[in-house]
Amino acid sequence: MDKKLQIEIMSIFIIAQALAVFFGWALYSQKVVMFSNPNSVSNSLFIVVYVLLSAALILIILYFYKGKSLFRFFEYFLIFATVNLVLNLYFSDLTSLLLSLVLVAARLEFPQTKNFFTVLSASIVGGLIGVSLGVIPVLVVAVLLAVYDFIAVFYTKHMVTLAKQLGKREAAFSIKLKEKKKFIELGSGDLVVPSMVSSSLFIAGLNPIFPIAGSVVGFAVLLYLMKKKKQYWPALPAIVSFQLLFSIPLFLGWF
Repeated sequence: MDKKLQIEIMSIFIIAQALAVFFGWALYSQKVVMFSNPNSVSNSLFIVVYVLLSAALILIILYFYKGKSLFRFFEYFLIFATVNLVLNLYFSDLTSLLLSLVLVAARLEFPQTKNFFTVLSASIVGGLIGVSLGVIPVLVVAVLLAVYDFIAVFYTKHMVTLAKQLGKREAAFSIKLKEKKKFIELGSGDLVVPSMVSSSLFIAGLNPIFPIAGSVVGFAVLLYLMKKKKQYWPALPAIVSFQLLFSIPLFLGWF
């Protein structure tokens, strides 16, 4: 794998989490959260079930619908919704609406901004989920989704099908970097999950540098495995495992 691509994707990975911590803090400070009881594990189960049902729905749509327009609509709507959520913290409803539409128009006009807006949306979603869940619930979500990612790639393989089919439809559910004939791709969910963990720990008063550093090490391990054996790899098992490992000193109160 090209070293330049590795550095670029790693930089994007780190930036996404840093943005998520900032966006999460901004949303939390204005009491914009998803759940009234952040420490309830039932919230974790709700998010996991939502992810599973969403994956099933996308597979069904991919089977019956062969076009691209629907997925582009989902992408533009996600950009609008996430950006508008943050802009509403600083501007009036009308100004936020207009600025959000301008950004969607920029995405339409400049296709090369696809990765930028995917990272931006993933960071906002990760930050929002993170500050909406307490530490235990967010760890439950991260672990369960890592297990699901492992099963979906190596056993049921439907995640591989999703990646291939969404790629053909040019759906922006991942970031993709190219260098001549080589490329590297990372799903938006692989940005959202570590981002939500880092954001949740930060809101709980814990240093986000530890979980971010752990996720970076886990991602580096993943890149090494990808270089050794070129195939589809589940990103979350390595990322989440090292993220939790590096967070142990925080849980023990050492820092």
